[in-house]
Amino acid sequence: MRRIEDGTDLRDAYLELAGEARHSLAILSRDLEPGVLGTGEFCEAVKRLVLENRRAEVQILAHDPAAAARTTHRLIELARRLSSFIEIRRLGPDDRELTEAFIVADRRLVVHRIYGDRPQGEYAEDRARARELDQRFRELWERAEFDPEVRRLHL
Repeated sequence: MRRIEDGTDLRDAYLELAGEARHSLAILSRDLEPGVLGTGEFCEAVKRLVLENRRAEVQILAHDPAAAARTTHRLIELARRLSSFIEIRRLGPDDRELTEAFIVADRRLVVHRIYGDRPQGEYAEDRARARELDQRFRELWERAEFDPEVRRLHL
C-alpha cells in the first residue's frame, strides 16, 4: 500500500494504475477531476488500454458529468470517440450523496479516497479490496443514468 498525500501523488497513482490496466477500469469520480482524469497522459493510457485489447472496457461514474462535458475535458472527448469501449454515466439520484472516489483496474489494483474532493487516499495492489470496490461500482452502475450531454459528439 502506498499513501497518497497530495494532488501530484494522486495524479501519479492514477497514471500508474491506468498504465498497468490490461482489461478494465472502473472509475468513480465526483467531477471527472480535470487535473487528474483529464490530463493528456492519463487519456493516452486509457486509449492505449482500449486499442491494445478490443475487449477492454472503461466505465466511469460521476456526480455530474454534464458539467465537465461543457468544458474541454480530454477524457470525455476520448469517450465520445471510442464510445464502444468507454462509457460515462451519471450516478443515480439515490447515490449522489456519496463522498468517496476510486479507480479499480483489472479487479486487482485500486486507488481509494474516502473524500473524493480531497487528494488523500491509498494506492494498493489488493485483490480483495479491489473486488469489494468493483462490486460496489457494479451496483452503482446498474442504478446510474445515461447523460445525453456526455454522449453528444460536437461537430
